Amino acid sequence: MIEYNCREACLSDLEELVEMTSLLASETEDRALPHDTVKSGIKALIENPPKTANFKGIILVAERKPSMRNEDNLLGFLSVAGFEWSEWRNGMFIWLGSAYVRQEFRKSGVGSVLYRKAKQYAEQCGAIGLRAYIDKSNSPGEKAHKAVGQLQTNYILTENLFDVK
Repeated sequence: MIEYNCREACLSDLEELVEMTSLLASETEDRALPHDTVKSGIKALIENPPKTANFKGIILVAERKPSMRNEDNLLGFLSVAGFEWSEWRNGMFIWLGSAYVRQEFRKSGVGSVLYRKAKQYAEQCGAIGLRAYIDKSNSPGEKAHKAVGQLQTNYILTENLFDVK
């Protein structure tokens, strides 16, 4: 059994998080992401912690305990990167972003522990619930979300991407 800790990501995790995010895109959507864009996006989350003007969210990581470290210290991550006020419910939802667990640690409980940490964070923020989106072709991701209690809704997610440089 692997021993690990969960914590908020820091800048020393940046390269491993970029690597895992690229693996996530490749495995789930068969996409190659621009390294510099991913690196900047992750860095923006890490460098703007809660209670700062540019706060964007947090990234939770599961890491090997110090006695078990090697070149891949992070086992997985989950980003908590969105907030939505619901006037219907008079409360805030928190959106889960990217989630990834290295293949050799899947079904070991790492993803569930990261989810519980995100739920705890959301509750501490006073949120009324968690929301997430999953690519239609990502059935393992869908199963993982269902396993922790996330239910499919009647809502359809839409977007309009702006050409921002």
